[in-house]
Amino acid sequence: MAQQATIEAASRDNTGKGIARSLRRAGRIPAVIYGRGRAPEALSVDTTTVTRLLTQVSASTTLVDVAAGTHTIALTASTLSKGSVSVNDTNVDSFDDYVIVNVPLPAADQSSRRFFMLNGVNAMKDFMLPALGTLRVMFIDGDAQFNSGQGTVRLDGTGATATVDATANVLPWNAGCLAINASVSVSDRPHRATLTESTLSTGSGSKDDLVLLRLPSERPMDPMRFVMLNGVGSSVDFCSFAIRIETGGMTAMWVLQQTGLPQSP
Repeated sequence: MAQQATIEAASRDNTGKGIARSLRRAGRIPAVIYGRGRAPEALSVDTTTVTRLLTQVSASTTLVDVAAGTHTIALTASTLSKGSVSVNDTNVDSFDDYVIVNVPLPAADQSSRRFFMLNGVNAMKDFMLPALGTLRVMFIDGDAQFNSGQGTVRLDGTGATATVDATANVLPWNAGCLAINASVSVSDRPHRATLTESTLSTGSGSKDDLVLLRLPSERPMDPMRFVMLNGVGSSVDFCSFAIRIETGGMTAMWVLQQTGLPQSP
């Protein structure tokens, strides 16, 4: 099933290289629409909107024509890696067995039903579709140039499968999303990170109250190196010396609460 998108365009009367350069400086892309039985029409479209759309289309792998009803999706195999970690001053390959799934639910639905992570091989999640739809699955990372490997997701135990490639199906935060990673430095003791407030949205009136956290674990195999806070009030406990929060370009405001937990004896 083909994916469709709507892009708002504005008519333009003038053409030429000078006009095109002026449009690009103003954050617009010159375009021309053609059609059978009609004359070509010069248009312009918003650069940010088109960039995000093209990035989303190329970034994810899909499971198409998933029927309405209740389903289970699982990460059945993975060699996904974001590069290496430092163990005793030696770089060793890391195992980053996680994927993010986007379920085609209405924008008004809660974000935890539309986006979720599968962390670790054999991790699975139940979801429900009200109508026929397409699932998007991706591996998201802030430094995609070091990524390698692939993951396999399977629908309903013995159903359709899709392959997530660490370089082809990745949405790097600093490209397409037009974002800069936010960082929070904390002391070397137990902490709790909580999403306490959010007006995050990917657009179209949706409430996307989620952030992706990269916990600075140096263990080669750690399914909790990347975790998602999904929904206001969601939290994760961790113990380390720093934490980086990646919001992925969703426009709005978030606040994280750091809560010290009792020290281990």
